[in-house]
Amino acid sequence: MIKAYQSHANEGENKMQKAANKHISHSAQNLLDYLSEIAGNKIITGQHTQTNPMEEIDYIYEQTGKCPALRGFELLGYSPNINYNDASAECLTEVFENQDTLDTALEWAKKTNGIVTFTFHWFSPIGGRDKSFYTEHTDFDAEKVLIPGTRERDAFYHDMDIIAKELRRFQLEDIPVLWRPFHESEGTWFWWGAKGPAVAAKLYRLMFDYYTNVLNINNLIWVWNCPTKGVYPGDDFVDIVSMDIYLPVYTAAEEAEDRHKTASVRIYTAQHVIHTLKIMITMCYKISLSVPAGFVIETDYNKSSVLCCLRRMICVLEYKCIRSRSSHKLSRHLIYLR
Repeated sequence: MIKAYQSHANEGENKMQKAANKHISHSAQNLLDYLSEIAGNKIITGQHTQTNPMEEIDYIYEQTGKCPALRGFELLGYSPNINYNDASAECLTEVFENQDTLDTALEWAKKTNGIVTFTFHWFSPIGGRDKSFYTEHTDFDAEKVLIPGTRERDAFYHDMDIIAKELRRFQLEDIPVLWRPFHESEGTWFWWGAKGPAVAAKLYRLMFDYYTNVLNINNLIWVWNCPTKGVYPGDDFVDIVSMDIYLPVYTAAEEAEDRHKTASVRIYTAQHVIHTLKIMITMCYKISLSVPAGFVIETDYNKSSVLCCLRRMICVLEYKCIRSRSSHKLSRHLIYLR
């Protein structure tokens, strides 16, 4: 389906950008050359997928008949230190729906020759509670990783070894990966940015050196994701510079202006939320085998059917609300129900 950069690779050995990794694979260099060639001239359509069901991709295909050439995959479920005993339902759902993501990524890349990019919400290497990639949920001190012999440094390298095994699967299939570790390090909300982006840049360089010069993982295109000046790791470590951009807060005036456009959508949304809650309640009572007086169970529900129903509901909501910024905000609040 997508062979743009592969066809470009056959045009010759005219390398347009020197890779940070001197031993970069041929396929990864070809992709880097292609990205360099189109920079400022073309745009590659991409879509991040937080969960393995990937409803976003299905929706795009339904609307356009095409799929994005670049697909982002999340590795959070591959963190080795998830504390399942002290995690919220939202956290557990997110981890559950992230299972087998890399299997999907590998299959998709082999089938389509599409461009793969990875993001890693790295649960704290020493553990924590709930979503421990957030600073507030862990005591992990990123600065101590820089000190040889510390518990933090040992845990950091332990986790890197585990993730390296997953990345090697793509190297064995000669699939290049846009690798974007320690994203949004300009902020303090993730543990890798809690001590400032300068520390995150040093973590980034540690990972680059270990993956490239020790473990010989050569299919990665290294992406630095931080707009802060003065902390850039350097051209010897970075192939692509990126930044995350979020839509501005939707103001009350803008919401009032669009309110009449979304009234029917909000009623539609409320109805489906109520219906979904009834299904969830039914499921809970079926599991506990305790049905209160007056509560009627019309049919049998199992976990997979409930999840399927929830996903369909979310897809419908997003389909109905896609043109409205205020209703889009509402659908984001509902996304945790999937």
